[in-house]
Amino acid sequence: MQSVVRLDDVNSRCIQLIRERCGVVIHELQVVLRESDLQITGVIGSWHGKQLASEAARSLFPDRLIINQLEVVRPR
Repeated sequence: MQSVVRLDDVNSRCIQLIRERCGVVIHELQVVLRESDLQITGVIGSWHGKQLASEAARSLFPDRLIINQLEVVRPR
């Protein structure tokens, strides 16, 4: 019997993994999983953190295109 995975659970897991791996605060983080890609949006404080977010998402979804639209804003 195949188990059913809720989309909310998948999104929550991806968001959790991104937050764990980035090591910086990400505001308004959202993940949208579509048939062929995964889109990441929000506001982050470093380019390195943005790259780590892509890598975290890719580790969960290696066959999907990762569209990272995180906006990098340096704190003042």
